[in-house]
Parts: sequence; C-alpha cells; structure tokens
Amino acid sequence: MSASNRNSTHVASPNTDQQGSQKGSTDENSAQQLVTAVDELLDQLQNRFENVSSEILGKLDDMSRRIDELETSIASSRESTQST
Repeated sequence: MSASNRNSTHVASPNTDQQGSQKGSTDENSAQQLVTAVDELLDQLQNRFENVSSEILGKLDDMSRRIDELETSIASSRESTQST
C-alpha cells in the first residue's frame, strides 16, 4: 500500500508540473495580449490626439487670418470715413 501511494504520488507530481507550466504559458500569453491591446490603444489615442491638435491649430490659423482681414477692413473703413 505504501508503494502504490508512492507511485501515484510520483505520477501526480509530473502532471501537476505540466499543469503549472501550461498555466504559466497561458499567463504569459494573457500578459502579452494585454500588452498588445494597451499598445494598440495608446497608438489610437496618440493618433486621435494628433488629429485633434492638427484640427485645432488649423482652426486657430483660420481664425487668425480672419481677424487680420477684419482689422484690415476696419482700418480701411475708418480711413474712408475720415476722408469724407
């Protein structure tokens, strides 16, 4: 009885080791998938941020151009009003 217990214990031990190594590789795969997902998310966020930044800068440039045109128009109107 003692010998059979030793054999079954001995046989169970390698199975436990295999399960542990499978779990370890599954954990590594899960961790790698998480890292990949986070990297993709950060790339998407960076692209969106760059797009929004470009849009904002474009709108600011357009607003600046319009203000310059408005100032020129006001100055021209004042000159024409003062000369009459």
